Amino acid sequence: MKSGFILAVVLTMSLYVATKAFSDNVAATKHNLSVGSSETIRATTAGYDQICAFCHTPHGANSDKLVPLWNHTSSVQNFTPYNSSTFNGGTVTIGGATLACLSCHDGVTALNDIVNNPGSGAGTDPAIQGLDGTNSLNAGIPTNLGTDLSTSHPVGFVYATSSGADSDINPANTAISGWDGATTISGLLRSGNLECASCHNPHDNTNGMLLRRSNSNSAMCTTCHNK
Repeated sequence: MKSGFILAVVLTMSLYVATKAFSDNVAATKHNLSVGSSETIRATTAGYDQICAFCHTPHGANSDKLVPLWNHTSSVQNFTPYNSSTFNGGTVTIGGATLACLSCHDGVTALNDIVNNPGSGAGTDPAIQGLDGTNSLNAGIPTNLGTDLSTSHPVGFVYATSSGADSDINPANTAISGWDGATTISGLLRSGNLECASCHNPHDNTNGMLLRRSNSNSAMCTTCHNK
């Protein structure tokens, strides 16, 4: 009985340390919108001191289930996807993890449009400083992607379709290194699709621009492109 108790304590402490380290990483990114953040864009309403609550909630999450325990209203904009005569990725579908990113980065949906507010979940959405009057990302800043994605790197396509049609694209089972946890290209995909989160880690800015690895010498690009 005593050994079981000790094991439970050890596991609890390990979970706490891992969670705190994870939270500390997010706190150092622009995704820290809490009232105590040092970022230009942050909440100004008292009580909104939770870092994770702007994107995730343990209860009453968005039923769209874009990402686990999603706590933000989904974007309802119509997006113009990437298109090019050299693109061999087949049908592009803006959804899933990419739509979760665009729920703030579409430049229309308000950053403070939270599904389940901290505490009881009741009350009004927090005021956010550093934004235009609609609480959405200001026009002209790089993180405001807008709804025209035609000139951005393609997302929302089946990677195998692209690699199967283009010999300059490495297969999904290609071994990779230097990425945060992925050992093959498959580990970067979401349900087989290349999405925003394939290259960006919203929780860690170690490499700058929330990149999942350093792009020194175009290392990110040459992971998939073998030119």
